[in-house]
Amino acid sequence: MNNIAQKRQNYRRFLISVLLILISSISVFAQSVKPYKLDLSKFPASNENKTITFNKKTGKVTIDKHGDVRETVSLFYWLNNMDVSDYNVIRIKYEATEGIGFSLHVSYPEEADSYTWYERGIYCPSYLTEMVFPITAYPKRLEGIIIASPWGASSCQFTIKEITFEKVDDPVYTNIHATDEKPVVDTATETTINPKADAWDFVPKLGVGAQYWAFNGEPTREFDFGFDFSTTGYPKARRRENFKNLRSKGFKTIRFLVNPGEQFIDDKYTLDPRFVKEVKELVDMAIEEDFYVILCGFFWAWEVSQPDSVNRLHPVRYESVIVNAKEQKRSEKVLKAFWTQIGTAFNNSYDEHLIFETMNEPGDDIHPHVEGHDGPIDPNCSVCKSDIKIGNGYNQLIVDTIRATGGNNANRFIMVAAFGNPWASYFKMPKDKSKNKLIPIAHIYPLGVENNKNMLYSEGIKKIAITDIFEQIDKCFFKKHIPFYISEVNAPRQVPIMERINMMKDFMAEVKKPGRSCNVNLHFNPIPEEDDYWCYYNTHTGKWKDEELINTVLYAEQGKEYLLSTEFVKKNTVKVESVVGKELLPVPHQFEFWNDINISTLTRAVPSKYKLELVVEKTGPDPRLTVNYLDGDKNWCYLIPENKKVQGGSLEIYDNGKSNNIIPKAEKIVVGITEEYSPYIEYLGLHINGKDCLLKSVKVVE
Repeated sequence: MNNIAQKRQNYRRFLISVLLILISSISVFAQSVKPYKLDLSKFPASNENKTITFNKKTGKVTIDKHGDVRETVSLFYWLNNMDVSDYNVIRIKYEATEGIGFSLHVSYPEEADSYTWYERGIYCPSYLTEMVFPITAYPKRLEGIIIASPWGASSCQFTIKEITFEKVDDPVYTNIHATDEKPVVDTATETTINPKADAWDFVPKLGVGAQYWAFNGEPTREFDFGFDFSTTGYPKARRRENFKNLRSKGFKTIRFLVNPGEQFIDDKYTLDPRFVKEVKELVDMAIEEDFYVILCGFFWAWEVSQPDSVNRLHPVRYESVIVNAKEQKRSEKVLKAFWTQIGTAFNNSYDEHLIFETMNEPGDDIHPHVEGHDGPIDPNCSVCKSDIKIGNGYNQLIVDTIRATGGNNANRFIMVAAFGNPWASYFKMPKDKSKNKLIPIAHIYPLGVENNKNMLYSEGIKKIAITDIFEQIDKCFFKKHIPFYISEVNAPRQVPIMERINMMKDFMAEVKKPGRSCNVNLHFNPIPEEDDYWCYYNTHTGKWKDEELINTVLYAEQGKEYLLSTEFVKKNTVKVESVVGKELLPVPHQFEFWNDINISTLTRAVPSKYKLELVVEKTGPDPRLTVNYLDGDKNWCYLIPENKKVQGGSLEIYDNGKSNNIIPKAEKIVVGITEEYSPYIEYLGLHINGKDCLLKSVKVVE
């Protein structure tokens, strides 16, 4: 029996040995999967439009989109549904020396395409030479791979050296934020800013400013660009030339919007030193060209306003500043870290030619997008009350943080952005250890923006969006010896040019009124596209658009008038026909339950005082109508008819005279519109609301 047991034991040992050898062989086989190297000559020589070409001998890719920066151009490498189950990464070796990289994407068989364009790709930044792209989350077969142009660049070159499919342990994306560089510190010791200099005397020196937002970043929750952030239409090779062109045109100030959201490299909110160096390089270049430079921190909270753009496969780290209690502690840490590092990097080497601006349009992106409260700030809303306190607190934190960095920053001029309107009673200027160094700012767009613009300028717009606002600024600031700066103003280029010119003439007349210390910065977009709303200067060609408007503002700032030719004025003047007596309602409108209709065709088409004739039919037991408008802050308001009477109906006034209903008594109702309300109707249109009746006709009658 012992003999038999011994044989069994020996047999087990033999089986174990064989099994170990087999496992070892399998392991060796698995680890010895050879990389599959693509034959780069199989890339097409160009796309159909020849806006992207490939040199098969050198591997150089040349992109020239002839000024179009948003269109993505690409080269497709056909893999013929290649089985990639033996591999888990794509490795690409390349060289991009122009400060702009490119993107690499995988393409699936049609039925397997379950991820977005961004989730199927990586960005290859210019400062690296190799990227690893894990493909483990994707289907077993790939239709092809794509080399695509970077967003925001109309032209660039880079070289593809090698692309391989490989099997590696623990496949991860290349960390494009990794760096060994030390934080940037301004080591100059001698202070040069006069602590007694007064902001009131300083603001007029700024002249007209121009927007240059090369550091605004991208909506990077979809794609990580690393610190290749200057691809939004601002080519690095043309920076110096662009500054020279802006300066020679007459601009004295340049405003840099800095959105560092994706540039924090750890949980302590340490800024990527490469990012700070890049900002510093641009600031230095602008100052060398004799500009004052406004350095503005933070922009929008992309992750809240674009919740569907999260990259599921490789989410991008992004930090924002949100005026909301839920994000207050984190936002305060981000603000303090940012301004501490910026203050440390920009100190004694920079005199009064460098100005800090606390934030850009600080807002509560959570409140309107998530909690359902849209529209202007409501002082009666508990969340808005909280936000107001938080917004004021952010400014105080930033001012204290900047001052704490000492040196020139102890007395540097700081522009202060409001949560809401700075001329509102809820806005509080921060306390400051330095005297007369703070400059409140606002963004004012009298003709609107993008999807909410007025195509005609009117006396109503002048009154509500310009004159009334400056009267508030007078009361809150100028009369208290506090200057004011408009860090963004302009009009969309889709608005007829004479309308824009007339608006800016009136605007600059308010800016330059005696007893005021004020100046402006024109909002520009760099993107040279036909449908762009703000491209007055093409950063790719150095050419100006609508120079008549630019010259009007530059001359007006100097107290002069830029003379337009008679031919230009005649050609571009918009003639508006009277709508008196004409039908304004395209089709009858049924009021079910306070569903309003807006009429926006009254601008410059009616006298300042007129009568509005409504033809209605009762369709329910309790018919009611209201005539409404929006005030300068876009609050819903009720129009009080002339003499508080209407023909063909009775007026039901309530809410201490602020609200009213018109109760129809006859088919035709006539409401008198006085000069008090006609400017508001010109500005944002007429709203007619109601219930239990059919609105059949709307006319303006003398």
